[in-house]
Amino acid sequence: KRLRESSGQPPLGSFLLVGGEGIGKRYLARVMGKLLYRSGSVLAFECDKISFGSLLGSPGNTGQLLESVRRQPFQLVLFERIDAAMPELLRQLQPILERGSCCDPSSGREVSFQNTIFVLTTTKVAGRLASIAGKSLSDRTWHKEAAEAVCSETSIDPGFVQAVGDVFLCHQPSDE
Repeated sequence: KRLRESSGQPPLGSFLLVGGEGIGKRYLARVMGKLLYRSGSVLAFECDKISFGSLLGSPGNTGQLLESVRRQPFQLVLFERIDAAMPELLRQLQPILERGSCCDPSSGREVSFQNTIFVLTTTKVAGRLASIAGKSLSDRTWHKEAAEAVCSETSIDPGFVQAVGDVFLCHQPSDE
């Protein structure tokens, strides 16, 4: 743990789950959090309902995300409907996904996200990714084409999508 904390590593993982409404992306993230962390802690945010200041804070006011991860660094952080997030929020999250740390604007202290897993969800590009998934692609090509699809159909910056570890297409569960 000490070696990892001192090495400036990115978070343990970051994933963009793409799929239709109500197919279980949130449920999958919660189960993953329970399986990977003893506490089973999942910190969930709905991007269309959060403000930048309440999430990351401002001078004199610590944000919910920074405070929660500072107190409990081993947890899964879920951002639902990431395509609805304000551009400023995405610009602030990108370095966290790349570097694994962020400066708390209220105290000036670094908050480490190196033991955290990020799961982001969207429904916007499910159809387009389904057509791409039908092709036989390498992992690198899949990520590149998936990133292009996400950027072309949402307002998400290409740099942000590149900072995400992987993109997964989630299908409606079958009765089997």
